[in-house]
Amino acid sequence: MKHPRIIPMHWLLGNCALLTLGVMAASGLPAHAQAAKAAASDNMAKVPAKAAGAVPVSEDVQFFNEKVRPVLAQSCYKCHTSEQSGGLRLDSRAAILEGGDSGPAIVPKDPEHSLLIEAVRQTDDLKMPPKGVKLPDDQIADLVEWIRRGAIWDSAEASKPVVPLLTAAQAKGTPGEEFFENKIRPILANECGSCHQDRTAGGLSLLSRESLLKGGDDGPVIVPGDPGKSLLITAVHQTGVLKMPKGGKLTPDQVEALTQWVTMGAPWPKSTAPLRAQGKQITPDMRKFWSFQPLVEPAIPQPKNTGWAKTNIDRFVLAELGEKGLKPAPRADKRTLIRRATLDLTGLPPTPEEIAAFEKDTSPDAFAKVVDRLLASPRYGERWGRHWLDVARYGDDDIRGLDPRGRGYMPLD
Repeated sequence: MKHPRIIPMHWLLGNCALLTLGVMAASGLPAHAQAAKAAASDNMAKVPAKAAGAVPVSEDVQFFNEKVRPVLAQSCYKCHTSEQSGGLRLDSRAAILEGGDSGPAIVPKDPEHSLLIEAVRQTDDLKMPPKGVKLPDDQIADLVEWIRRGAIWDSAEASKPVVPLLTAAQAKGTPGEEFFENKIRPILANECGSCHQDRTAGGLSLLSRESLLKGGDDGPVIVPGDPGKSLLITAVHQTGVLKMPKGGKLTPDQVEALTQWVTMGAPWPKSTAPLRAQGKQITPDMRKFWSFQPLVEPAIPQPKNTGWAKTNIDRFVLAELGEKGLKPAPRADKRTLIRRATLDLTGLPPTPEEIAAFEKDTSPDAFAKVVDRLLASPRYGERWGRHWLDVARYGDDDIRGLDPRGRGYMPLD
């Protein structure tokens, strides 16, 4: 008795796919769209390839991670992630298959009909990367081979930092370190450090990659590889409720750098100095400021005209005048003296009664008593309080005048 012939499943699926392609060719669909949809249907079948010579999926994923993903991250992500230049994203397989304004970017297993390959070869009007830069031949060959294999994508791609794979010198990680040091560290230190380093506003510290992943009161602020889901990127774009930095706004170049950094996997050098040492930094020049110098007891000068000097301060003044060939002004009469002191300390002239009392006081400390009385007067506080409020540009209607950096509402919070 003959057994019925069993048709292998992979043979049946393969012939069905060929029939589908033939039907599409007879339709009016564009060639790129036909092939892309057919390939997508083929990849939807979850049947493992058992045919002789088939490359294991694990090898395809390894090829993508080592050869393709670094090229996309280094040469394409800047324009084709959150930026979506030409309506195209290249940070997921689904986005590449969906394509942009010109249609699907790849046709899995058919590199010769893939717009991505046409663009990187720069043999037609569409040339990528732009501005006359062309990928090396070996990188183009890797992209061709990747598409020929079916454009396999690592399902865990979004959670893996990509920068250490950008060059052959993977162990050094230099692209990530250079990008972080040149682009990201200055932004975090200068624009964010005042609120998220010396103090942790909102429970968030930006001192390390770990603290960014831990986040603050609102949760983690970055999702490595996915700027669209990263709270940090949303905040600096200022398109939602959360707007950072507080009272200011980053430049477009700074926002783009942060977006690119998160897309690359938020690389952070493993061995690096802190983002900025905690606390206020005191430089050597700052330490030389006169008020920070230790107290010393200088030698008291002994000027010739000792009769004029009443205190050691007078002797310093008299010595300085002598060095410049000057003499002290004649001593003022008591009416002039009390008028000068009262106007200087209170901003008001002395009353007739105050003048008369001072003129009648013949004690050695008569003027000292006048000065003590003026310093204890509320008028003295009012006079100098107004002076320093003017210096600080104080105004009851708008506290922003107190902030020299112009950060807007509640600048000192």
